[in-house]
Amino acid sequence: MSGTGMQSSGNTGVGSYALYSLTSGYNNVAFGQNSLVNTTSGNNNAAFGNGALSSNLSGYNNTAFGNQALQSNTASQNSAFGTQSLYANIDGTYNSAFGLSSLMANTSGAANSSFGSQALRNNTTGGSNCSFGENSLYTNIIGIGNSAFGLQALYLNTGSGNSAFGQQALNGTTTGENNTAIGTQAGTIISIGSNNSAIGYSAQVPDGAASNQVRIGNTAITYAGVQVAWTITSDRKLKSNILTSNLGLDFISKLRPVSYFRKNDESQKVEYGFIAQEVEEALKDNAVTNNGMISKDVEGTYSLRYNDFIAPMVKAIQELKEENEKFKKEKDQQITKLENENSKLAEENLRLQKDISVIGASITEQVQKEVRAMLLKVADAGD
Repeated sequence: MSGTGMQSSGNTGVGSYALYSLTSGYNNVAFGQNSLVNTTSGNNNAAFGNGALSSNLSGYNNTAFGNQALQSNTASQNSAFGTQSLYANIDGTYNSAFGLSSLMANTSGAANSSFGSQALRNNTTGGSNCSFGENSLYTNIIGIGNSAFGLQALYLNTGSGNSAFGQQALNGTTTGENNTAIGTQAGTIISIGSNNSAIGYSAQVPDGAASNQVRIGNTAITYAGVQVAWTITSDRKLKSNILTSNLGLDFISKLRPVSYFRKNDESQKVEYGFIAQEVEEALKDNAVTNNGMISKDVEGTYSLRYNDFIAPMVKAIQELKEENEKFKKEKDQQITKLENENSKLAEENLRLQKDISVIGASITEQVQKEVRAMLLKVADAGD
C-alpha cells in the first residue's frame, strides 16, 4: 500500500505501507514493509528492507539497505547498509554505516563512517569517527575524530582523536585521547593515557595510564636501526630548573660495564652496556631517585635511557681535567721551586769557586814567598 500526493513524482514504493504518507516528496524508492512509511516531503531517499527509514519525514538523500536500517532517521545525507545499521539515528547527518548494527545507537552524531558488524555500535553523539572492522570503536559514545581499522580496534574507546590500525589495536583505551597504535594488539594497555604512540605487533608503552610515551616494537625485537643519528630536542626554552649535573666521576666510577647475550637473540651476539638495577643503586648512592634515566613498566621490567649517560661522562672528564690541571700546577710549582733552588746552588757554587780561586791564588802567592825566602836563606848560608 502506498500514498502518492498530487505534487510527488518519480517515486517507487513496493511493500506494505511503503511510502504510505508521501505527499510532496520526489525521487524516493522504497522496497519492504513500512519502508519510508512516514516520509511526506523527503526527496532522493532509497529504502530497502522492512522498516527501513520508517520514521523519515522530510529528510533527503538518505540510503538504507537492510531490516530497520535508519529506522528512526529524520535527518539527511545518511547511508546505512545492514540490519539495524544507523537504527537510532534521528538528526545525525553525513553518516555512513556498513554492517550489522553498525552505528546502531547513533542519534545525532555526524560525519561518521563505520564498516563492519557492530562497528561504532554504541556511538550516539560522537562525530567524524572512522571505524573499519567488526566491533571496532564498539563502545564509543561521544568520542570525536577517532579512526579504527581492524577487529575490535578501539573497542572500549570513549575519548577523542585516537587512531588504531590493526586487530585489537588500542582495544583497552577508554578516556585516553590522541593516542596512535599501528599493528595487531598494539597499545592494548593504554587506558586513560593520552598522546601515546605504539608501533609494531603488540608494542606497548611502559604505563597505560601515563601520557606522552612512544614505543616502537615489542619485547621480541632484537634489532632497531635508522639511516642517520637521532636528533633530540635540547633547547633551553624547553627546560626549567637547569642545574649543573651533580653526577660525575664518583657516579661513573661506580658503574659496571658488562657484556652479555640477549636471551631472545637467536644469533647470540655479544652486547655491551649496563644492568639497570646496578645503575639504580649507583644513582641512589649519589642521592638521585627521581630521574628519567631509569624507567620501569607495569610488569616491573627496567629500561635505561643511555643518552642520559653523556652528561655525567662529560662531567667526569671535566673533573679529571681539573684534577690533572691541579696536579700539573703542583708539579710545575715543584719544578719551579727545584729550578730556583738549583739556580741558587749554581750561584753558590760559582761563588765558592771564586772564593776557592782567590784562596788558591793567595795560598800560591804565600807559598811562593815562603819558597823564595827559604831559597834566600839557603843561599846566604852557602856564602
